[in-house]
Amino acid sequence: MKFLKFSDSKYYYYFISIFIISVHQLIYQPFIGPTSTNYGDFAMFMEHWLVGKIWFNKNFLQVPWFTPTHCMSFPFYANPQNLYYSISQVLFVLFNPKIALKLYFLLLSILSYVGSFLLLNRTFKFNYVASIIGATLFLLNGFFNERFIVAHYGVVTYALVPFYLYFLYESTKYSFKDKNFYFNISLSSVFLAQIVYGGAAALLLHIFYAILLSVIILILVQKHKKKLFINLTISFILFFLLSISKISSAFFLLEVYPRDFLEPIVTNNFFLLLKIIFLNLFVSTGNEGAFVFHNGDNIFSHELNYFVTIVPLVVIFLFFLQNLNKFRINNLKLNATNALLILFIFLLLLFPILISHKNGLVDLFSNMPVIKNLWINSRFLLVYQLPII
Repeated sequence: MKFLKFSDSKYYYYFISIFIISVHQLIYQPFIGPTSTNYGDFAMFMEHWLVGKIWFNKNFLQVPWFTPTHCMSFPFYANPQNLYYSISQVLFVLFNPKIALKLYFLLLSILSYVGSFLLLNRTFKFNYVASIIGATLFLLNGFFNERFIVAHYGVVTYALVPFYLYFLYESTKYSFKDKNFYFNISLSSVFLAQIVYGGAAALLLHIFYAILLSVIILILVQKHKKKLFINLTISFILFFLLSISKISSAFFLLEVYPRDFLEPIVTNNFFLLLKIIFLNLFVSTGNEGAFVFHNGDNIFSHELNYFVTIVPLVVIFLFFLQNLNKFRINNLKLNATNALLILFIFLLLLFPILISHKNGLVDLFSNMPVIKNLWINSRFLLVYQLPII
């Protein structure tokens, strides 16, 4: 994007990045902590962290299967939202709760910004300005910031997804004999495992869906297509080995205490659904659509806050406007593989819309394993954020 270039000095852009993160912290840090609207979730997660701190001081790294402080010895480690083996728990062991929570928000904000910058700059080969704009949009996205404010501390590990994608693609640049391959593929698996151990249970399926969509786009537009698919498989195998105890215990708990009694919250107005999706991605911050998804119950506005601002649409429009005369139909390499990938991407993008509308798909997927435990189908709108940015 040549129209987005101001300076050749990378140190200039480093300063800009530090300034952006600092402003972001000044805006949001005052809202991080207990409020009158998040006390329920805040108390639950704070209990997890404080019990984890006590357990660590007494038992070190032993698995905390149960604790008498958690619902009269309800399974502790098996709880999908347990955070004992996570970055956040380390912070709560080292610092007092107030400082630890502030540092956790700062750390995830930095990782969010740096990960998305590296993904855009080194993987997708955008220049510094375009990468900074994309990283800033991801840092400021409504999902990450509002979920932190309302104390949904498990799902905010979604901020680690860009780093996972970056290290996954970096691994394709090296042969299986190169130590850099093992370094990058291992780090990708560690970041993915941290999303699980960080308590992202409620949105784990949605986050994996976003990763799959992003990887398919990477396969379409980048080199090393076959190797990227192979490395994705290796990465998931390593991730599964790292997370098998957490995943298996969580699934066992879901079998004992299923949540399939919850009726999915959807809408029966298709055109209004499309309007709400557009508004909550590009114009608003989630409030306009809260009334749409109801069947006897309403969801809060943060469930529809996937805001990325209108900037991506403006940048895309300017890019195509500048390069309109350079596009030639003969330059499009639409072979059978790419055609299938494009079709697959289209279907993946269509699914969140269909699953949020009251039609046959809802009844079909509501009887499937894992998915039957979901009830706010609009959460699948999360998958649009990374592709748009």
